[in-house]
Amino acid sequence: MNSDNNEFIDVDENYFEKLSEYTSVRTHVWGPPAWFFLHSMAMAYPKKINEDNFEHIRIRNSMFSFLSNLGNILPCNLCSVSYNGYIKEPSFEISKYLGSRAKLCYFIYLIHERVNRKLGVPQCYRPSFKKVIKKFGKFLVGPDQCKLTKIEQQTKNTMVGCDTKKHNMDFKKYKSIVTVIDKDTNKIENFEIKENFGNVYSSTSNSKILLVLFIIFFLSTIVLIYIQFKK
Repeated sequence: MNSDNNEFIDVDENYFEKLSEYTSVRTHVWGPPAWFFLHSMAMAYPKKINEDNFEHIRIRNSMFSFLSNLGNILPCNLCSVSYNGYIKEPSFEISKYLGSRAKLCYFIYLIHERVNRKLGVPQCYRPSFKKVIKKFGKFLVGPDQCKLTKIEQQTKNTMVGCDTKKHNMDFKKYKSIVTVIDKDTNKIENFEIKENFGNVYSSTSNSKILLVLFIIFFLSTIVLIYIQFKK
């Protein structure tokens, strides 16, 4: 065996044999990051497909192939069945949405909305198409700007090795956070990924609102107790 495959030599094949009957992964693990990727992918699609542009045609054909076969590779059997059923409906005919960035973004939004409704996600966690576009659109950059920002360059090597005690890393805390750096302001924004599919849109700013509400409630309670005590 090639020396480049040394990692595979250490794999216990019996372990995979024990897992052979399991063919799906819990949706709260891969779902939110997958939605984040799909929305981002659609946002980077050409503004409008030019039939005379070979690169545009290549991208459109690749996107059609990807979306047509996505249901066959999803790590969830039920999700695969649902997605493959959706794209057979006239309203989800993929080819109708590949003419421009706006149409493709709308397709991903419609699919996401269908899944959210199926899962019973409350309306308050399901933003409008306009809000979704605004959220993901602000992270667009030019073709030559897909590089580390100054902040990323400063922080990319802060974790050396895998000694979690040394770096005081609590992976239970960090595993559900997606960090995005705004291209214009270099402001770091954390998107909290929870088990609910709808929360892929939510940012940690929601937690600040909850904190303010809690403080108001706490102070109101203190005031009421004080008034009662005075009586």
